[in-house]
Order: sequence, then C-alpha cells, then structure tokens
Amino acid sequence: MNNHTEKAKIWLDRRFSKEIDGHYYSHQPLYGINSPYQEPNAILRFMRTYRLLQILGGLEFNSFLDVGGGEGYISALAKELFSVTAHTTDLSEEACLRAGEIFDLQGIATDATQLPFQDESYDLVLCSEVIEHLSSPVFVISELVRVAQKYVVITTAEFCPLGEFERMMRLFILDDSYPHAERNYFTYDDFRVLLGDEILCSSQMSDLGGKLFQQFANKELNQIQIKKIILDLTKTGKLDQNHIGVIVVASKPGIKINSDPTDAHQWDEDKGNKILDMLLEPRLRDNPSRRMARGFDTTLLDKLACPTCKNALLYRGDSLLCPQCNISYLVRDGVPLIYPVSDGRVLTSTTSESVIAILSRGDLSRAAPIRSVLKKLHGNRPLHFSRIVRSASRLVLRAFWFIARPESIGKKVGRLIRLVTKKQLESENYGLFLD
Repeated sequence: MNNHTEKAKIWLDRRFSKEIDGHYYSHQPLYGINSPYQEPNAILRFMRTYRLLQILGGLEFNSFLDVGGGEGYISALAKELFSVTAHTTDLSEEACLRAGEIFDLQGIATDATQLPFQDESYDLVLCSEVIEHLSSPVFVISELVRVAQKYVVITTAEFCPLGEFERMMRLFILDDSYPHAERNYFTYDDFRVLLGDEILCSSQMSDLGGKLFQQFANKELNQIQIKKIILDLTKTGKLDQNHIGVIVVASKPGIKINSDPTDAHQWDEDKGNKILDMLLEPRLRDNPSRRMARGFDTTLLDKLACPTCKNALLYRGDSLLCPQCNISYLVRDGVPLIYPVSDGRVLTSTTSESVIAILSRGDLSRAAPIRSVLKKLHGNRPLHFSRIVRSASRLVLRAFWFIARPESIGKKVGRLIRLVTKKQLESENYGLFLD
C-alpha cells in the first residue's frame, strides 16, 4: 500500500468503527429515512442504489463481489434480490466486521489494487463510488476486469458528461485535504478506452437544475413521496449536465450486454416496486453490538488467491498461508486481512505494463490510449488550490454548463434573467410535485 492508501485505511477504520456505547453510525441508509445514526442525503443514496439494482436486474450472474463495499449494503441487497452468492471487500477491516455483524456477509479486508482472488472468480464485480477516491484507479479497474468472469460494473458521482474541459475545471475545485477526499473525475472516453467500446453507460439520477441536494434537505417526507421522487428522477439515463453520476457496465469477450433494462418496453413496474420496498425497509433497527461477528466462510477458499503470486491459499486455523510466497495472512473475527506486501512504490514500469496488458486484452492498438489515461488519472498530485482559483473555476464551470445546455438562445436568455433576479424556474422546484 502506498502512503495515500495507508492514510485512507486509518481514516476508514475509524469511520466504520462502533461508538463507545456500541452504536454504529452507518455510511449507507440502513436505518431508513431521517435517522441521526447514518450519513445524510439518504434519498440520494436510495436513488443511486435503485438505479444500480435496475441495471443489475438486466444482467445474468450467479456470483457477486462488491469491491470497496463498506458495510456490505449493496452485496446484501444483491444476495436477497437476485439469489446469488455475494461477498464484499473493503480497505477497512472495521467495515468488513460490520458486514458480518449486520448482514452475515463474508468480508475480506484488502487493497483493491491487488485483489486476493483468482482470475474470473466472480460472474459480476461491482465497484461503486470508490474509484474517485483512489490515487491509482486504473490499477483497480484492471483488477476488476481480471477477477470478473462476465461483467464489471462501476459507479461514480464524479463524472464529467461534457468531457475534458469540464474535468479540468472540476479538478481545480477538488480538495484532497483529508484521506478519503475525491481525487479524480472521469469522462465517458476514459471508460471507453479502459473497458472497450461495447459498454453501457447510464446516469444515476436527474439533478433538478443543480439543486438536488438542497431540494430534500431537512424535509419530512412519507414513503409515497419518497417513492415518487425516486421513480421520477431515475426514469432516464441521459448523460448530460442535467444528470448526476454514471453507472458503467462492461462485459468480458463473448458476453452480451442488454440495453438499459429501464426502457419502457423492458422494465417491469412490479419489479421496480419490489426494489423500492426493499430499499425503504430499515436494515438496521437495533444496536449491531448485540450481534455476533460471523466466522470465516471456508467455501471462500475456492476463490481466494495470494495477492502477490495469485496462487491458492491454505487455511490454518486463524490464518491463510501462501505456500509459494511463505506469507501468512491473519483471519481476525472471521475477516481475512489480505493486504499485499509492498516495498512502498506506487507505480513501476512492470506493474503498469501488466495493467495495460490486462485491459488491452492483447490488442496492441489499445495500449497507447490506455497508457495515456493511466497517466492522467494516477499519481499523488496536490489538489490544494487557493480560494480565488476554486471560486474562478466554479464560475467558469457554471458558464460552460450554461452555454452547453441543450436549449434555444431565447430560453437561455430567460434562464439568465431569472438567475439574476433570483426567480427560480418552477420546474426546478421539486417540492411542487410532492403535493
């Protein structure tokens, strides 16, 4: 692990730990809506998860791995909804412990740049809202590709639908002053280069004219209103400045990706309501300290591999042994701690070339574009900019969005007048639709 990853692990272990009284402050909305024991913006998290589950519903898979899955929320939903074998990994040991306590899921604590799994060991590998935090995101994406047998699914809110200029302006706004800060923004071309031309990309949700977070802050909403919000704001997957984030689906050679299952002729309304009911049902009603941590699931041995040499691991009571490297990995409270042994270097020519080989799949014409994206997204470059630079970048970005908005000049002038006079468009005030 590099220095950035080590700091992030310390921060995440603290984040996913239980309080002194045993209470747990959840990352995902495990307590339902408006609970003080979880991170805010539950409705936005529900929308992203609903949209993700819609898309997963159009894929065929029997085994599921969530890389960077936190307390195991998505893995638990996938296991219940699709009746699949599901596991979760996280850089944080504490997150994996919570997955076992809350959902009875097997968690594996590891560094995603060197996943401790055999090649093609899971049908579908998910990495949701993780890659934007990483100093080496392309390394992680290559590991997702290596471990997946059928599909790789990636989500990130840090997506630039308008391309390179938008990315440049957004990078001036980012601030990496804490270990889990966002470090990168991504474009459609990044994913096309890294994962191939045959990918499905869909937005996560509409952003209500850039005011989505403010619309639902401190509002007491009932379940009917919440369902309406989720359904209305996830009914299209357009990739433009009026939508937030991206969900990317890539398949291995020979595996077909169906079109977006939320197309009107494909999507089953009853299935949508089933997902909504599942999401809005609180997953955590009591104190997780009352629950026992699970033991190690020995069936996982068929999938595990040494992160260094990729040979099979042997289970020896409270540890996993690699006979090839003669390295022992501790299993603590049922959670394997399989962090790669590293000499501290972030990137070397050898590892970079091996990553390019995995992603290019032997197509030499793809090697140069992949290498270019790798250089753009990697490294520990500083993201500390002055307040003047950050403010100027925001103004330029807003002007860029305004110019790129797909509407007539007359409508743009009217929008500008309303902006100056602070008269908000009624269509951008979602509260009107909740009456």
